[in-house]
Amino acid sequence: MYQPPPSYQPPPVNEQPAPPSPAPSPAPAAGPAADDMTVKLAQLQRLGELKAQGILTDEEFQAEKSKILGS
Repeated sequence: MYQPPPSYQPPPVNEQPAPPSPAPSPAPAAGPAADDMTVKLAQLQRLGELKAQGILTDEEFQAEKSKILGS
């Protein structure tokens, strides 16, 4: 078995504490359906903003809204 020479000094040990691990993110209350609804609401809000800015016509707004809502 290998024996280091008497003058061998092991590398210094890192004396700094490990950084705290991030807190776990809270789980969604209602599961995937809530996430899906959140995404749809955000899309509808953005769609409404585009319509209000005059970027979308009423027909374009209605068509895209129907796609988002799946109807």
